Amino acid sequence: MKNPVKTVIIAPFWADKQHLSTRRIARFIRWLQSIEAEIVVIRGGSHDSVIRQSWGVEISVRDPLGLRKEPDDQKEEIQKQYNPVVQFISDIVFNPDPGIIWAKRALKHPAVLKQVAGADFVIASSPPPSALVAAARLAETIEARLIVDMRDGWLDEPLKPLLQRSQLQRFREGLLEKRILDQAEQIFVTSEVWKALLVKRQEGIASKTMVLTNGYPVDSSLYQKEIARQQDKNEIRLLYTGRLGGSRSTQHPDYLLNPLWDGIRGYGTEGEIIIIGTLTSSDRTDLAKWQEPLHRVGWRLLLELPVPQEKVPEKLAGADGLLLLCASRAAIPSKVFEYIPARKPVFSVSEKGSAIWDMGKDLPQFFQYDLSQQAKRDTKCVKQFLDACQKKDLDCVVPEDYSDEMLSAVFLKGIMK
Repeated sequence: MKNPVKTVIIAPFWADKQHLSTRRIARFIRWLQSIEAEIVVIRGGSHDSVIRQSWGVEISVRDPLGLRKEPDDQKEEIQKQYNPVVQFISDIVFNPDPGIIWAKRALKHPAVLKQVAGADFVIASSPPPSALVAAARLAETIEARLIVDMRDGWLDEPLKPLLQRSQLQRFREGLLEKRILDQAEQIFVTSEVWKALLVKRQEGIASKTMVLTNGYPVDSSLYQKEIARQQDKNEIRLLYTGRLGGSRSTQHPDYLLNPLWDGIRGYGTEGEIIIIGTLTSSDRTDLAKWQEPLHRVGWRLLLELPVPQEKVPEKLAGADGLLLLCASRAAIPSKVFEYIPARKPVFSVSEKGSAIWDMGKDLPQFFQYDLSQQAKRDTKCVKQFLDACQKKDLDCVVPEDYSDEMLSAVFLKGIMK
């Protein structure tokens, strides 16, 4: 392999700094810079442009459907929920998703064809899976190695409702997935459970599939800042960051608030639950019904819009305890890697045996509530968590496994082998 290597990254979402895959791609860029790689990022936008960045070249290809916009055109708002009929038609017409229209345009764009010439690798991260389709086709066209990063599963625990209920759609997208994974020279997944599910379905890919979790922010010391606690007011402040139902359909607010309510109402301390993130209208409706019962026992439920990434450490530092919901067996929410270095008690709701459950077993600051046994009303776990929120000598572990240095080594080993 010549040095420096040339890498093309397909990232239609790159202009959206709130998109979780954007953070993952930012890590890839940083790690590739460490080996002086030549980097080309192809993203969606409102218009066509070629932008010289400190790390390489950024190509914006106009999205014909207007789904991808320039950074200055984006606004924080309640996450849209489409009419079920419109969503169904969209899922049927666009295979695997509407982003395929942008992908087809990008693959023929003159600026793209000029800049990608001579590339060694083509990398894409999903969702959306159309980014993987675009990367596979481009890699084939320019005879480059294909690197596939599956931040979430595709057919395993699918995010798209139609994939959950339609065998025909699973067959259609299954053909795409198999073709791409067979072509890929390296596949990254974000948990051991994702790997087990994928390898079980797809023969012959075990040797080229590696676990590359998300990781701590580069300067994780920012997350260790301490702000005056709320004990003097005899209140406990609990914080949840990120999406709920807009992230995964199984992320129902009740899964988190039901066990909290069981523990809070008999605990005898007042407090507040703050949820910071982009919520769907359904999320807000479901959360609204908790306002009155929480108020009766001296607790407030506050909903706030997302904050810029640089403000997250301050928000976490101002909390006494952190809230985590993961109604998935394979996923590990990216917020976990902000929660851990914050060194706060974490009330974690997940299924026993899931990826996040297994991860939490090695983290003494995690108080794990088994979602599959929620009917048993385990108030002991909640009370232990609330007790920890009022202590100053919390036992915490911040494993090196999720540090930037460790993850960079895994990534570079995977693509350079």
